[in-house]
Amino acid sequence: MDSSHIQEAFMLTYTLFVSITMLALDACWLFFMVPRLYLPRLTHLLAPHPQWWAALIFYIIYAFGISFFIVDPALKDRLPLKSVFFRGALLGVLA
Repeated sequence: MDSSHIQEAFMLTYTLFVSITMLALDACWLFFMVPRLYLPRLTHLLAPHPQWWAALIFYIIYAFGISFFIVDPALKDRLPLKSVFFRGALLGVLA
């Protein structure tokens, strides 16, 4: 196996880790906040059923974005934690 295949496998591994982490955090957020925040104030704006395909597409794109723009440069260039948090905050604002 050459180094490019190893790098691709490594990126896919931490993209999977990012995806699982995002899913767990978002599930907690939605479980606790939908009944308290969204339903009382936004019921008239919410669809009767979630559009799972749109959520899936978003999670796939966003997980690869986090991996490509934040995790990969942080690991390759050994960025300071402050820079990693700044990149994460910037990506969060853009999303």
